[in-house]
Amino acid sequence: MSTRSGIGIDCGDHIIGVYCHYDGYPDGVGKILQVHYREPTKVVALLNLGDISSLDQDIGEKHPGSDRPKGSTTFYGRDRGETGTAPRTFASREDFRQRLRDAGVEYVYLATSEDSGYEMRWEVSKPWGRWRSLEDVLEHGVDVLVEGHPDEGPDLVVDHASGQPGTATLRVGSRVGREWLANATAQHFAEVPPTVSSIRTTPHDLRGYLDRATRDGLVVDQLSGPARLPPDGSDAADIVVERHFMFGSPVLAVRFQTPVALDWAKRNKHPDVPGGDDGLWACHPQALQAIVGARREGLVVVVEGESK
Repeated sequence: MSTRSGIGIDCGDHIIGVYCHYDGYPDGVGKILQVHYREPTKVVALLNLGDISSLDQDIGEKHPGSDRPKGSTTFYGRDRGETGTAPRTFASREDFRQRLRDAGVEYVYLATSEDSGYEMRWEVSKPWGRWRSLEDVLEHGVDVLVEGHPDEGPDLVVDHASGQPGTATLRVGSRVGREWLANATAQHFAEVPPTVSSIRTTPHDLRGYLDRATRDGLVVDQLSGPARLPPDGSDAADIVVERHFMFGSPVLAVRFQTPVALDWAKRNKHPDVPGGDDGLWACHPQALQAIVGARREGLVVVVEGESK
């Protein structure tokens, strides 16, 4: 299975690392590293051969990429003749994870020297999460990566009771959480500062944030139970259409409340429809037909006064 991972060694003032394409989960690549790659010289020899297609218990000899001997590792350069696969140098652990994160890696493994100097100690992390002992993860399960330990606080805290009904506050609880939230919000709101400590969000957006945080290995704590929704559901909607009368004529005000909705508005706004840059359209009732398309794309649309 193509579960991507990164494998590196901590050299003190820098990291040397490579990419590994297959079986990157702890029961795959992780178990092989923990059992078969504890000797420092073997770890260095593995990394010196560059990016890995498929890791196995032995480094092995050069072989055709499509005809891998049992127990041998297949390298993109040595065995498949590809270029640009040499090991890379990273400035720090976070630089290592950042650049692998951009490549879609799901797990990151790092070898550090034991006090004895005769064996390597392996650590593992999700793209944003905390580093854990690989031995601990293999013993207790991969959930250790996202559940945390009793003596550690959460990376993110969800408070459903704060703010207006129908919203929740997502707060940072650690340095990792702060970096993650700044990165996640910057993809939708360019003006969000890197020091952001909390955001108020709708249940629709909150689900997306929490799904991503879990995938990235963050520890999340939820307070106060499920979110409270207003009777008409408007605060949980992506788009709210409000009906107004101006000078005796019906007018629609269309509010786009979530990043998904704002993106939809930018792609679908008719040039004759006023507004839109600040998340609000002012338009004639005929423009309501455009909102039907948003519903077809799965956005939650609430129309004031609309019969259920």
